[in-house]
Amino acid sequence: MSWYRELGLYFHITPSWQYERYQQYPEGKGDCISNTMGKIIWDEDGESTWAYIAMRTSLRLLRDGKRWPDEMNDIYDAKNRIEWWWSKLIYKLNITEFEKYRPQTSLTRDPFIYALTAMFFYYGWVPKLYPPFYLFSPLTWVWIYYLRTGKGLWLFKILDNKRPHKKGYVNKLRELRRLAVNTKKQ
Repeated sequence: MSWYRELGLYFHITPSWQYERYQQYPEGKGDCISNTMGKIIWDEDGESTWAYIAMRTSLRLLRDGKRWPDEMNDIYDAKNRIEWWWSKLIYKLNITEFEKYRPQTSLTRDPFIYALTAMFFYYGWVPKLYPPFYLFSPLTWVWIYYLRTGKGLWLFKILDNKRPHKKGYVNKLRELRRLAVNTKKQ
């Protein structure tokens, strides 16, 4: 996958089928926070000025409830989840030739996990940042609580299922949570 940096965040070149489906090249904008924080963690680049600015930008986006900067918005992005779901439905029913891309405010847990891991790994603290309540996950909340207070490791270990998951990104998020927990223990 080809990566490039724009607006202080990492994006990737998308395949041509995405243009046919979304009428735009999303360039990985929906995953730009996860991509950027992952790049900082795996390249061990947390001490650079660029990484500091990227972390601040990502935290600002998450606090504002956004997946990507406003400059990346497109007319073919859905405005909200209802419009997105409707667009997906009429696309699948072959009523329209394209589907709108997910809304900028459609958050998932993974950018929060990437951002909090990067902040804790390089700075040793966790900002006051929680995923929205509609993304509630006992494991994620216990993990954040443990990183902030040092309490609840036993509950984290119970909730952190040891079996590999069939979806690779779930295993990657598990790996990130464990990295932060192991850093906390040291």
